Amino acid sequence: MNEKALNLLIYSLDNQLTPLEQEELDQYLASSEALREEKEALLEMRAGLASLRREANENFADQLIRKIQSGKVEKPVQNFQLAVVKLFPKVAAACVIAMVLTVLGTFYVEGNLSLEAFIGVQDLSPEDAYSLLDY
Repeated sequence: MNEKALNLLIYSLDNQLTPLEQEELDQYLASSEALREEKEALLEMRAGLASLRREANENFADQLIRKIQSGKVEKPVQNFQLAVVKLFPKVAAACVIAMVLTVLGTFYVEGNLSLEAFIGVQDLSPEDAYSLLDY
């Protein structure tokens, strides 16, 4: 499927095309079965999304005021602290995985686990080290 034709089709769903663009799109649609199928799929998706209307709860404001007055609304700070506590094990696990991958990658590339291999100065001669100090 032609990318330009697809972009023109998608643009035509939300915008008015110029007569030249409309003629070009019509030509693409006439010559491409895949583009016609894509147009039908996009129109069905649009119709499906349009049918997803949520009715507003007329008692929402009253329910909210009652909840606030009863004190059952949690403070944002408590929610944030709870979120941090719940998130900590996942973040810690991700950090451990990153460290393990770093160690394995260094061992794979350098062939050892020395400090020089980790900081990347294993093959650095004293002359090169001195020239780095000049910068």
